[in-house]
Amino acid sequence: GMIMNKYKAENLRMRQKHIIWLMEAEELSKKTAAKAEADISVFEEFLGNRSLKKLTSDQIISFKHKLKNSGISVSTYCSRIRNIRRYLNWLMLQKGYKQSINPALIKYMSVNKEDKRIAQLPRYRDSIPLTAVYNLIKSIPNDNPIDMRDRAIISLLLTTGIRHKALVTLPIGCVHLSDRYIDQDPRRGVDTKFSKRIMSVICLIDDAFIQCLNDWDSYLRQNGYRDTDPFIPKARQIIDPETRSFKRATEVEPKYWKSHRSLHDVLRKRFQDAGIPYYSPHSFRHLLVKLAKEADLTSKQSKCFSQSLGHENEDTTYGSYGKFSEEEYISSVKGIDFSREGTKFKLPSSLDDLEKIIEEKVDHFAFFFHQLSD
Repeated sequence: GMIMNKYKAENLRMRQKHIIWLMEAEELSKKTAAKAEADISVFEEFLGNRSLKKLTSDQIISFKHKLKNSGISVSTYCSRIRNIRRYLNWLMLQKGYKQSINPALIKYMSVNKEDKRIAQLPRYRDSIPLTAVYNLIKSIPNDNPIDMRDRAIISLLLTTGIRHKALVTLPIGCVHLSDRYIDQDPRRGVDTKFSKRIMSVICLIDDAFIQCLNDWDSYLRQNGYRDTDPFIPKARQIIDPETRSFKRATEVEPKYWKSHRSLHDVLRKRFQDAGIPYYSPHSFRHLLVKLAKEADLTSKQSKCFSQSLGHENEDTTYGSYGKFSEEEYISSVKGIDFSREGTKFKLPSSLDDLEKIIEEKVDHFAFFFHQLSD
């Protein structure tokens, strides 16, 4: 017991040191570092919290086997192994571990090529159909501020491809409707991926979406909302004195949402009311890319659109996003005319035709050989 606790404490101490290294030296976010630490704990628990100074290749092999058959996805398996491997590489350089952990041992903590390939395959993700977005917006009456806000949420998700965390942290001052763009600026509190500043254009898909955004913007400004207030504010909760429970909210207040999770709940309820199957906020981003793919952009437009989504390179935009379903791609490829003028090949229609062609060829070769022999 005592020895066990000693090792457990030692393991924890090294893990915590490693977390600091990941964040400070490797520049990983707190969330990514915490995920790595959780993966390492899984490994240490499998070892019965023994000291890693006594690690053997057999233990690594049986851990991999158990992990792989535990029902997790191939990509989770690969990222977990990668996190543990990086930890062992780091540990090898720490005092007291140099003798016991060496590169040859660490090499066992690898995944095979096939698993690696499977983990890197782009997943086919559903983008929401455009008709569903129209029906969703139409199903929301324009009766009160909450209705107006939710129509603006849907419009902004689709026209800018904004991610959910950025949407709920976007201040009014970052929304420039007259110039048709939003400035996702982390310095002004916008929670963007990798804390990157993204200037995103509000794309023209339908005037209805622009109208929803304009109506909402006017409402906020008329009601004294300031530039630092949220463009998508919280619902104001009112308790019904009779039932002592919350009434269905109709008003908003100038407060940011506590979490982007609430956004999923709001959308889920709207989809339900419209009788449409639920699509995540991210599926609107997929639809926007799909619309871009169908718009036959020039290569300059294509690159610029990719930057408007906040992508460094176009491969991310067009590789991971807006994949077509099998039905869509099959009917699209069927519609391609691969034939070119001047390469049309006519099959002989009868045996007579064929004999005539052969006779011509034979005459041609006879003449050719005659020339040679002369």
